[in-house]
Amino acid sequence: MKLFITIGIFMISTLTLFANNVAVTSVRLTNQNTTIDVKDIEFDISWDNSWRTSASPSYYDACWLFAKYRLTNSTIWNHASVSTTDGDHNAPAGSTIDAMSDGTGLFIFRDSDGAGNNSWEDVRINWTYGLDGLADNDSVEIAVYAIVMVYIPEGSFTFGYGNGTS
Repeated sequence: MKLFITIGIFMISTLTLFANNVAVTSVRLTNQNTTIDVKDIEFDISWDNSWRTSASPSYYDACWLFAKYRLTNSTIWNHASVSTTDGDHNAPAGSTIDAMSDGTGLFIFRDSDGAGNNSWEDVRINWTYGLDGLADNDSVEIAVYAIVMVYIPEGSFTFGYGNGTS
């Protein structure tokens, strides 16, 4: 067991991660539609060392985005329900948004092959605040969270160098 732990620690310490410095800034609420109880959460997002390749097997990095809100007279943060329709959100030029079917969040990523830093302004997530039981005039504080992740297509894979070594 000690050998396994030592090897595991060595492997972790030699791992180099390149995606970093994810930042969500200038978060604000806009475009309220009281007829259907939605409003946009608008913000800017950036992260370093982003990449995308369409060469098989088509890997890319993306940010998982989700929002939390709280009533201004409360200390309890709640998960914000977002639209499950990609077109209800605004993906700035150079990006793509992929909304999840359960309304918990979405992914944002490069829309074409490339590598380098991402910096997108005026990203808009459509918040379906009516589903969260909020009234049109409720005063809320909103926060957006981003986690850099990597898309790996479904299928078999090999861990290691691919040269037959274990």
